[in-house]
Amino acid sequence: MKKKLKSPYLLFFLLALACILPAKQSYAYLDPGTGSQILQIVIASVAGALISIKMFWRHIKLFFMKIFYKNKSEPDKSTEKNYE
Repeated sequence: MKKKLKSPYLLFFLLALACILPAKQSYAYLDPGTGSQILQIVIASVAGALISIKMFWRHIKLFFMKIFYKNKSEPDKSTEKNYE
């Protein structure tokens, strides 16, 4: 009886690993534009994270208020907005 792979990601990972392992030494260099591209990726990642935090700040704040105010009756409802 043959076993089926449970996830297509496992198959992809195994194929990628099979392609990477036999690689020999590479004689390549990093282009001067590579540094600026890496810098752009880092700046975009930080900006995206900050915008995401800004958009979900109320949800994050209420989540932590529920955790830290377990002993008290209810967290302050004044920070909660009703979007319905």
